[in-house]
Amino acid sequence: MVGLLVTLVVAVPAQAAFDHVTVVVDGAEMRVASGSVLSMLIDADMLFAHDGDIVSAMGGASVRPGEGEPREILLNGATCELDMRLREGDVIQSIDGPDVVESLVTTVVPVPPVVMLEGAGPLVSLGDPGVVGVRRIVSGAISGVEVTSTLVMPASPMVLRRYVPTPGDRVVALTFDDGPWPGQTEQILQILADHDTVANFFMVGRLADRYRELAHRVADEGHLVGNHSLSHTMLRRANKGTISSEMVNGQDVIARATGVKPTWFRPPGGGVNSLVWEQTRVCRLNLAMWDVDPQDWRKPEAEQLVIEVLDAVQPGSVILLHDGGGDRSSTIAALPAILDGLQAGGYTCVTLDDLAKQ
Repeated sequence: MVGLLVTLVVAVPAQAAFDHVTVVVDGAEMRVASGSVLSMLIDADMLFAHDGDIVSAMGGASVRPGEGEPREILLNGATCELDMRLREGDVIQSIDGPDVVESLVTTVVPVPPVVMLEGAGPLVSLGDPGVVGVRRIVSGAISGVEVTSTLVMPASPMVLRRYVPTPGDRVVALTFDDGPWPGQTEQILQILADHDTVANFFMVGRLADRYRELAHRVADEGHLVGNHSLSHTMLRRANKGTISSEMVNGQDVIARATGVKPTWFRPPGGGVNSLVWEQTRVCRLNLAMWDVDPQDWRKPEAEQLVIEVLDAVQPGSVILLHDGGGDRSSTIAALPAILDGLQAGGYTCVTLDDLAKQ
């Protein structure tokens, strides 16, 4: 079908500037200057067809437009060179270039073992290291879209055993997380001093760095300083790099702020996986959980906190409280009665180092 007549103006020698020929380009008639060559139509973007795309291996979506197979251009039904001169009545047809599916790449990735926790004690030891599995993943080289995923070798679980020390005496470890916290940590330190009692403070590295004088005071007064990560990031779903950064940098910052290098680590929220455990081994840290948790972060009444702690405590227990992370007025109000109740029950509060020796 003959389409709209279009005049294409191109640069040609002066003697032919006013001579024209009529050609048909993708169904549309055009008048072009005599002496025009086929490539001039391309330069003027007069062809309908385009080069193909590189498309995703999954779904065919374009990932690199125009980088597939080149379009085909026919002159009077035959392939041609782009420098061929156009003549009266020539028919030019362009055909879209085929799309090309991106190439595939194969990677082999480790499958970390899941962690199985056995027991209910506050301290953690390795029962079985487990075995790292292997997964083969085929994905698009450009898009990164996963095409296939094959489990080559399954991982076997890592077993961590939570245990209670076997103390010769009625001893417990009182722990405080998420500090140091100005206005609260000082009050807790004073109550502990009034009761001639030691505790264990798991510090957030960035807070220890910000409040160095307060962090140093905790260590100076004889309390154990623990590592609670650099920024209180939940580590169970974090990647290896994040876990390492949080633990190592937290360790360094807390050591500089307090003058004491921590030997215990408590993951934020108690989240443990095989990567967290492995990093504690790299940092030569012991892993401390808890077995008495009155959830003081919920801000219950002080009387309720006292009851929940004293009802749950037993020899070798690790009690979880907080000096930071928010308003801890209930914890501060309950602490004297908790300490009095522990003393009345024949308990002595010790550091985790001393508890682990039992």
